[in-house]
Amino acid sequence: GINELQNKTESRQGVIVYPNPAKNSVTIKAIGSDARGYKVELLNAQGQIVFTEKQNLSSDYTLDLKKLNITSGLYVVKLSSGNVIKTTKLIIE
Repeated sequence: GINELQNKTESRQGVIVYPNPAKNSVTIKAIGSDARGYKVELLNAQGQIVFTEKQNLSSDYTLDLKKLNITSGLYVVKLSSGNVIKTTKLIIE
């Protein structure tokens, strides 16, 4: 039925970050999203938000890691819009 199709579509939605591992910059792409605004957050391994910004992710978004002056390690990229939350891991070298 229609509900079944919607659930399958939602399960494919996510976020892609590349390159991963990243050094100077990372491109963030929301999969299955429309042109709505997302809150983009970068969280460190302790769950602390080290970067947050509202972005329209209808196209690829490039985050300049050099400007953020953050240390290398494991991070989580979190996109949220209303009740939609997408996350993925990012390694910064």
